[in-house]
Amino acid sequence: MDTEVDPIGHIVYFAYVDVTGSSGENVFSRELVRALARQPGIRLSLIAPEPMHELPDDFRAPNVSLRFLPAKQRGSLWWSLRIQWTTLVQWLRARKDLGRTTGHVVTLRPGTLVPSLLSRVSRTPQVLVVEGLEARNVSRNASIPGASSVMSTIAWLNSVASTRVLVAYGAIRDWLGRMPLVDDSRLELFSHGVDPSLFPEWDLEEARRALELPVEPGDYVVGFVGSFKWYHSLEVLIGALARPEMSGVKALLVGDGPEREAITRLVQDHGIGDRVLQAGSVPHDQIAAYVGACNLMFGARAPEHWSNPIKLVEYLAGGRPVIGYRTEEAAFIEEHGLGVLLDEVTPESVSRAISTFRSAEAEEQVRVGVRARRHVFEHRTWGVLSRRVVQVLEGQGGG
Repeated sequence: MDTEVDPIGHIVYFAYVDVTGSSGENVFSRELVRALARQPGIRLSLIAPEPMHELPDDFRAPNVSLRFLPAKQRGSLWWSLRIQWTTLVQWLRARKDLGRTTGHVVTLRPGTLVPSLLSRVSRTPQVLVVEGLEARNVSRNASIPGASSVMSTIAWLNSVASTRVLVAYGAIRDWLGRMPLVDDSRLELFSHGVDPSLFPEWDLEEARRALELPVEPGDYVVGFVGSFKWYHSLEVLIGALARPEMSGVKALLVGDGPEREAITRLVQDHGIGDRVLQAGSVPHDQIAAYVGACNLMFGARAPEHWSNPIKLVEYLAGGRPVIGYRTEEAAFIEEHGLGVLLDEVTPESVSRAISTFRSAEAEEQVRVGVRARRHVFEHRTWGVLSRRVVQVLEGQGGG
C-alpha cells in the first residue's frame, strides 16, 4: 500500500453550522468544503453538526471524511460547551484515518474553542474564517450577561493561534485588529464566491416560461432571494414598489423566513398584491433560473446590520445587475459597472435605482450581465477562495 504523503495532505475543516442549511452562513461552509475537496491532492475531514437534510453527493467523495457533532441547537450555550469533547474525539479519529493534519480551516462561532488549542499543541497551521461580527451577533441573540465579552475572547484566542485570518468585511478586520497580540498583517479580506456550475446563463423570457411565472413579455421584474430576515430591507423594497412612479414594476421574492408573514401583510396593506410574486423556498441549485427571470436584483441590507451578503455575488453570477448598500466590500460593483450602491436604504433611493436601470437600453442591460458573469467567474468563485486557503496552508508546512 502506498503511504506517501502528498504536498498538501490532510486538511480538517471545523464547521459549526449545518452545512445543509439555506442561510448565507450555511451556504458558505458547504460551498467552501466542496471547493476544498476538489483541490488536487486534498484529503479533507469535515467536523460539523449532524445535518438536518441530505448532503450533496460530493460530500461522499473518497477523499472526504465526515465527522459529525451533535445536531446544532441554535443559541444554546450548553450545545457550545458539550461539543468541545466531541470535537476533540472526532479530530483524533480523523487523524487516525487520514493521517497527520497539514492544516485546519476553522469558522468562528461561539463553540469554536478546541481548534485553536489543537493547532497550538499539534503545531498545525490554521486558517480562521470570520464571516460576521460574532460578538455583536451573540449579544443580540443571547440573553446571557457577558456573552459578547466571552465571544470576543474566543475570537481573540483563535486569531492569535491562526496563520491567517480571512474576514468577510472591513468592520470585522477593525474589530479583530484592535485586539492585543493580533497581527494586522495576518488579517485578510476575502470575497464570497459562487459555484459556476450552479449558475448557467438564462435568457430572460426563457427563464420566465420555464418557471411558468405569471408575468407578461416586457414586464420589468425586480428580484430577491434570501431568508426573509429583518436586515434584508424587504419592507423598503415593498415601499419603493408602492410609489406612483413604480406602478409598472413587479417583484419576485424567493425564499422564506421570520419576516415573510409581515412582508405579505405589508404587500396587502399597500394594495400591490398583484405585482408581488412569492415563490417560497427553492433548492440552491435552482436559484439561477429565478435570477434569470428578473431584470434587476435587490440586495441592499439594512445599514445598521453588519454583513457582506453572498447573494450579491450570486445575483451577478446569474447575469443580472444589482442594488446593494455601499460598503468597502461591495465597491467592486460600481467600479465594474455592475449595479448601484445606495448611501441610504429608503423607498425613495430604491425607487431611483430601479428607475435608472429600467430606463437603460436593453442592449446596455445585456452588456452589464455579460460583465457581471465574467467578473464573478474570474475573481469570485469558491474555487478562487479555496485555492487561497490551500496556498496559505502549503506555505506553512504541516503539523
